[in-house]
Amino acid sequence: MVKKRIIIVFVVLSVMLCACSEQGSSSKSSAEVSAPEAASVRTGLDAYRYNNQIAGRQLNYAEGNYAYYYVPLTGNMIYYMDKQSGDYGPLCSRPDCLHDTNECMAYVGQLFINSLCYWEGKLYWVSVSDYMDKPSVALWSVNEDGSGRKILVDLTEQLYTNEYRVFFCAIDRGKLFLISDTQSLKNESPVDKLSVLVLDLNSKKMETIFQEEYLTTVFASYSIQQDAFFFLIPYVDDQNRPVNELYCWNMKTGELTCLMKDTESGKPFREFWMDQAGTCYFCSWNSDTGNGEQRSRVYCMRNGKAEAIPSLDIFGYDGYSLSDGIAVVLASQMDGNIIALKRICIKKYNGETIYEGEISIPEIITESSVAYGGNLIYGNEHEMIFEVRARKAGESVLRQYLVYYQAGEEGLKPILFMEHMPVG
Repeated sequence: MVKKRIIIVFVVLSVMLCACSEQGSSSKSSAEVSAPEAASVRTGLDAYRYNNQIAGRQLNYAEGNYAYYYVPLTGNMIYYMDKQSGDYGPLCSRPDCLHDTNECMAYVGQLFINSLCYWEGKLYWVSVSDYMDKPSVALWSVNEDGSGRKILVDLTEQLYTNEYRVFFCAIDRGKLFLISDTQSLKNESPVDKLSVLVLDLNSKKMETIFQEEYLTTVFASYSIQQDAFFFLIPYVDDQNRPVNELYCWNMKTGELTCLMKDTESGKPFREFWMDQAGTCYFCSWNSDTGNGEQRSRVYCMRNGKAEAIPSLDIFGYDGYSLSDGIAVVLASQMDGNIIALKRICIKKYNGETIYEGEISIPEIITESSVAYGGNLIYGNEHEMIFEVRARKAGESVLRQYLVYYQAGEEGLKPILFMEHMPVG
């Protein structure tokens, strides 16, 4: 638990460095990442860090041997924080760089969701950026210290010639996974074509491991466990029934297997979570119970079917997230133009309620704000991180805050938070 807490604090601090760097208070102007006395090496079994997907929330955050790396939401530069010294700043190897143009070595352009990844001593990402005086979609890599930055594969022609529209990507074990959703007309009716592509980083060859057309808009999410790539596809079939399909692609054999086709739940699953033992959980948001009540639910996959866990049914809440052994729901309340988080319920997967009640938002966030709301970034039964968004009077952009809570007998106590002004 101590190790997880250290990691969580560093997550918050690594985002804090973004705001500080934008204000010109970065402790260093160039990347000097040094080896710590004892490097923290993750196991690959922690699903919430292993594929950079945390509780259904996609972050461009990665952990290397010597530093933590982060690209802020809507931002366009990589920041690092050295594990040993605590130094932070843009990951740029040019000592005289001001880090304010796309000539900066930390500039990454517009990252695809969840694409920043650390693998065997290097950082990888996929982005749309100004390269060679033309917009280009490319897979990049850079050494941990910011040196050796280069394009590995220019994906512009492969993706756009085939009209792929990528909205998720992940890099793991020498492979780049891309999930694409494109809309078109077929027999004068709109269809969605969902494609899952895999690019081998050694051979640079791309293959399509899944492609299907749907009559309704689909949205796929994924998880990686050891040598398996899982993806969930919720959609509505031609009989207007919600369907949830879960697939597994074996990285070693190339075999694709449909693990589940759920047609009985009656609700598209919003996200899924796979624990270290390989058990898969799903959650749905508000569902009408028929008697005027709203219910959010958690399901567990058993024998190829999604079975509801009644002990995790929660009424009267409008959002649901799954995390490291806990299920979290949030309730929002409208008061004029103000959207405020009012209540939160946190349960273990065994149904035990850890906490239910008010959620405290630090005054620095609430004062002068015309709107705020939030969602879970990471959590377990002892500690949680929430991203809170606020729009202050006279501003058109949303500020982001990370608030670190410690769960105790007195409720959720804010321990550490940061403010980040997004850059575009």
